[in-house]
Amino acid sequence: MNKAEKREKKKNNYSIVDFMRITKHFLKFFTTWIEEMEDPRNYASDGREL
Repeated sequence: MNKAEKREKKKNNYSIVDFMRITKHFLKFFTTWIEEMEDPRNYASDGREL
């Protein structure tokens, strides 16, 4: 694998990182809004916290 192929592979692997950088820069409220949401996966079916 040459350097160009490695760069291309690395570039494709960080798409979520790039997305978060863009949202933090342009949509500063977005991360705050996400953090304020409750995560339903942390609760048992009867409402108790696990």
